[in-house]
Amino acid sequence: MINQMEEHYLKLLASLQKSKAEFKNFDPFYMNLQSGDTNVYRNICIVGGGLAGYFTGIALRKFFKIPVTIIESTKIPPIGVGEATTPALEEFLFKMLELDKKEFYEKVKPTWKFGIKFFWGLPGDYYFNYPFDSKDLVSAMVHNNDVNMCSLNSLLMSNDSSFITEILTDEGLKYQSLSKSLKYALHIDNKKFIHYLKEKAVSFGVEFIDDVITDATLMPDNNEIDSLIGEHGDKYKFDFYVDCSGFKSLLLEQRMKSKYVSYSKSLFNDRAIVATVPNHDKIKCYTLAESMACGWCWNIPLRHEDHRGYVYSSGFISDTAAHDEMLLKNPSMSDDSRVIHFKSGRHEEFIAGNVVGIGNSYAFVEPLESTGVHMIIDEIIIFINNFFNLKRNPNLVKLINKDVADHWDYLKSFLSIHFKYNKKFDTPYWKSSNSDIDSSGLDPFVSLYKEIGFLSAQNTSIKNMLKNLVKDKLFNLDGIDHILLGQGIIPRDLKDIVLENKQLWDDTVNDWKSILKYSVPLKNDMEIILKYPELI
Repeated sequence: MINQMEEHYLKLLASLQKSKAEFKNFDPFYMNLQSGDTNVYRNICIVGGGLAGYFTGIALRKFFKIPVTIIESTKIPPIGVGEATTPALEEFLFKMLELDKKEFYEKVKPTWKFGIKFFWGLPGDYYFNYPFDSKDLVSAMVHNNDVNMCSLNSLLMSNDSSFITEILTDEGLKYQSLSKSLKYALHIDNKKFIHYLKEKAVSFGVEFIDDVITDATLMPDNNEIDSLIGEHGDKYKFDFYVDCSGFKSLLLEQRMKSKYVSYSKSLFNDRAIVATVPNHDKIKCYTLAESMACGWCWNIPLRHEDHRGYVYSSGFISDTAAHDEMLLKNPSMSDDSRVIHFKSGRHEEFIAGNVVGIGNSYAFVEPLESTGVHMIIDEIIIFINNFFNLKRNPNLVKLINKDVADHWDYLKSFLSIHFKYNKKFDTPYWKSSNSDIDSSGLDPFVSLYKEIGFLSAQNTSIKNMLKNLVKDKLFNLDGIDHILLGQGIIPRDLKDIVLENKQLWDDTVNDWKSILKYSVPLKNDMEIILKYPELI
């Protein structure tokens, strides 16, 4: 017998769930091409391990039964910071690679990321939530005058709630999950994740060689890599090479001479101080992006600690001063903090000869919005889809190179408006960001947004004109609207909008608030999930 409390909950849940058919109709990640001639590469070497290398190795072995070798050095430890991701990770791991979800959660023990909480935009204590799920910015602003009322995900973020819910039935406690109804990502301990991925790579048949690649020889025409040279002079010869050597870009830049295109005029930051901070089991369900004097600080919540990172520009603050500012903000942070150097930009070629650059060896913007893992996955999918057609097809390679470059250039521009319009502080760094940052790639979108209103709410004709200019499915028109609105940039005619959905909107928001009452504390949800894996 279902009691009134359980019946109420089930009605709320039913109103949010999507059909099974919709979840099954996702776009294919790859084409299972076959080729019987010699115009294909027959074996692959990945230079460098880590997340980019292991992802690539597993994907290649998943779809192509050709030899794959990863050459990495056990002398080089992983960076070991918390990793914030986007919803693309779950699709990649569990739909494309078909890894076991229960095993992943047991070994990696992630926390949830429903979006980003931005301490950003306007002066004072102001913040705005930037959730992943479907949102209604227009209704939230017209009816509530509050961007943070735009979705259930946003309310979960504001209340530090899990998507695992607990209801009392006649048979006792019963657990339900909103995971099939909400879009979410994960926070991951990098060391645990790397260890797990290496285990999976071995199980997929990836071979490993422990060595440091110091150089490579070119074929007589200088258009392809002939062999790799290890630190003790050993030579390794393969058909195709994947450069996962990070910012060193050993093959793509140093040997294939792919020119580097800097993003420094749009993105000023080039360093990060990273440290851990105890969280005392107070786990958040979002990544925090907190404005600082000369940049911003992330907070990535893991199960037993938070990982903090101050991302800043060395042109405005010294490493010592940045450390002191971070310590003032986080007095309990660990004393083993370290500085990580990075650069924002990309190379002209994603594929050059028989080399492809995956991850930082090809491009990087900066840690804001978690685009690193997001784009590693996108790059692997493009590479996998076209692998059998790469050899002796230079026009295809040019097309791929332009497509990947355009995607990165779009992300650079998308991130630039985060800094261009943030008025949280008036320090020299932020004054220069407001006046000098090159946001030209997105300036037409911003102007149109101010003129005609939310871009994602326009008619089909306008959205069709814009869609070819938007190069990312996640950081799309909704994303542009939300980042601008969250920073206090209001469309000219918002005050004149009249909506006739007031009662429906109020009912929806009340349903969201009711669901929050059933949410279990974040510190308890992993134990429940491991006991009832069907919840995810």
